Amino acid sequence: MSYFKYMGTVWYTMPDGTTLLMNDLTAFADITADFKRDARVQIPYQIKDGELPHQISNRLYGSVEYWWTILLMNDIYDFDNQWPRSDQQLSEYIALKYPNNVPTDVHHYVNPNGLVADLLSLRIQLGLTDNNAVIDQAGLEIITIQDFEYGLNESKRNISLIDPDYISSVQTAFEQAMNPE
Repeated sequence: MSYFKYMGTVWYTMPDGTTLLMNDLTAFADITADFKRDARVQIPYQIKDGELPHQISNRLYGSVEYWWTILLMNDIYDFDNQWPRSDQQLSEYIALKYPNNVPTDVHHYVNPNGLVADLLSLRIQLGLTDNNAVIDQAGLEIITIQDFEYGLNESKRNISLIDPDYISSVQTAFEQAMNPE
């Protein structure tokens, strides 16, 4: 099943005045909350480096057609920012996001409880002028840009997939939601 197949069409007027018949992208049906809440329907999955939804769909369900269930099941609506980047993409992203830094530069510091610490405030509070002395005395850990971005990226790898035994039920529910006739 093509995800867009059930969305219907709408006439859209382009800025130059021409009209096009397009998929109605405003029509949207989520996988019902029942499927998302039912642990029997879900299987945990860790996304591998560089893996994409259609590849997971093909391996798990024997078809690329169910790629959209992976995104909807995990509330992924902004693929570029919610799907984990490959190691190469992450390196390129870091270079673009931090153009005046190297990945090993300090992003922030955390205290022994794992909370973000403000080095300047601690310097004033402890009456110290040397940053290294503050870091040592407060027991701060340096989090580099690379460590920070890698941690964010890794947190996106653990998702839930629909058990293959239930995929046809999910597809049917989606089709009914999109065409309630």
